[in-house]
Amino acid sequence: MKGYIQNQTIILQDSLPDTLQNGDEVEIVIIPIKKRKYHFPTFKLDIKEEYLDREKIYF
Repeated sequence: MKGYIQNQTIILQDSLPDTLQNGDEVEIVIIPIKKRKYHFPTFKLDIKEEYLDREKIYF
């Protein structure tokens, strides 16, 4: 089953099997899914604060 974490709570993306009932004990294994790594160099795009100034852009 897959899910995601939101505010310290695990939200399941699939329905639980019908064989599970309220009060059943289950074992949970958490494996973080790594973000895809690209085979080429990447960089984070950033905007300098000084270039957000309207006068710097138009004059």
